[in-house]
Amino acid sequence: MGFFNRFRELPQGNSELDSVLENLHHLLNAREGYSSVIRDYGLGQLYAQPDTIHAVRSLLREILDDIAQFEPRLKVSSLETKGRDSNMKLHLELIGIVGGIRYLFKVKFDQIYNQFSVDSAHDISTLE
Repeated sequence: MGFFNRFRELPQGNSELDSVLENLHHLLNAREGYSSVIRDYGLGQLYAQPDTIHAVRSLLREILDDIAQFEPRLKVSSLETKGRDSNMKLHLELIGIVGGIRYLFKVKFDQIYNQFSVDSAHDISTLE
């Protein structure tokens, strides 16, 4: 599934936010050592931890580290889990600053297919 998703149509926006969203999608779905000539690019062993709590903590830490290293336009303020749905998708909320504006990013991790989707980014000032 992951290989064919690379050929899907992505919205071609011209804004910095669109570029960050696209890069975030690629970064989260990349696997360390396989997805780039840059050795550390992508997430590592997603299931290396012995239990769910430690695995989620490790995943969140690795997401934050990778964003800091490979997507410097996004300054992350917080990253939280918001539970799972009936399809075993882990819901995450990431709050960060892009171009001086705070955004709420809705991210889902499909634990069955081992894929992330970055569903949306909303300007937080319009949500309050």
